[in-house]
Amino acid sequence: MFTVTTTNKNDDVNITQHVNNQITIDNGVCHITAKHTSCAITVNEGTDPAVLNDIHDRLDDLVPPRHNYDHDRVDGNADAHIKATLVGCTATLPVRDGELDLGTWQSVFLLEFDGGRQRTVQVTTIPQ
Repeated sequence: MFTVTTTNKNDDVNITQHVNNQITIDNGVCHITAKHTSCAITVNEGTDPAVLNDIHDRLDDLVPPRHNYDHDRVDGNADAHIKATLVGCTATLPVRDGELDLGTWQSVFLLEFDGGRQRTVQVTTIPQ
């Protein structure tokens, strides 16, 4: 388990190395879980920040902030919960030779929809 500090709403943090540091098996499966309801875990391109900017922009178009959601009466972050549900809070990836077996352009990201915050990420490995 590790923590990530996000700086603002619509932040994204590359957590690939953090996850690799938690892996204690040579080969098998790694399950990554964000322990929160207003952020998400995703795998996407790690070399061009425009990709993640586009993802956040389209999610804002699909689920606009402050859109008279019922939950906004509680704490004003209903859009963050909806976005986190759409993207998902987990990823399950193969492990090979003691690290994530990712494609050439792939990285693992925590997407923040309600930051800045301290976020906890759980890493569980299952040996082959």
